Amino acid sequence: MTKVFITDVDGAIGDCSAAAREIGLHRKYEIYKNEPKKIIADGLPQMDMGFSKTMNYLARNFEFYPGVKDVLKEFKKNGYEICFCSDNFIFSLPENQYEINKKLEPKNAHPDEFFTTMTADPDGPMPIRSNGDKVGYVNRKFKKAEKGVLIVDDVNDFEAAAHAKRMGEERDGLLVIKTGDNSFNLFNGHVDTYEKYFANIPKNRQVIEGDFLRQKTI
Repeated sequence: MTKVFITDVDGAIGDCSAAAREIGLHRKYEIYKNEPKKIIADGLPQMDMGFSKTMNYLARNFEFYPGVKDVLKEFKKNGYEICFCSDNFIFSLPENQYEINKKLEPKNAHPDEFFTTMTADPDGPMPIRSNGDKVGYVNRKFKKAEKGVLIVDDVNDFEAAAHAKRMGEERDGLLVIKTGDNSFNLFNGHVDTYEKYFANIPKNRQVIEGDFLRQKTI
């Protein structure tokens, strides 16, 4: 049996919105971050640096929230497999994963695995394409896990979070945490489901920094 720590990336444990703003993509970036499949329908927005360089710039300038690196390090130290699970296709490219790992390597806090629901292929006929969903990924990782933690951030995580909670009702050891600024509106329109699955779960990102995770999991 394994121990697995799965977290959304952009918005949950850090973000690159400042970098997107610097290159004039902030508005489009926020739209596509919250509605990732929309970019397939819309086509790629105009990017002065080109698609590949823009994605790499955003990854290089991704900023982790305070305390996150230490928490990731602690979970790795305690035998958890660290998995980054994101809708953001910039994290699908190896060179951009390298940039993220570089930021975490000094703390030995780098993820063991990246999974993105959208993949980027800058030179291919379809620059962005679907690559599965979070529900399937969470199910696969938690199915044989002795302990599991899932960090979610926005409405795109709703189905995966609800699925993990249902798995947790069948056995002990699985915990879902809502964090990030978007979490306050995470279940807008789904009040019954919210009350059923997520009562008494902290809503703000301070849980990442505090003792809550350590008390509940490690």
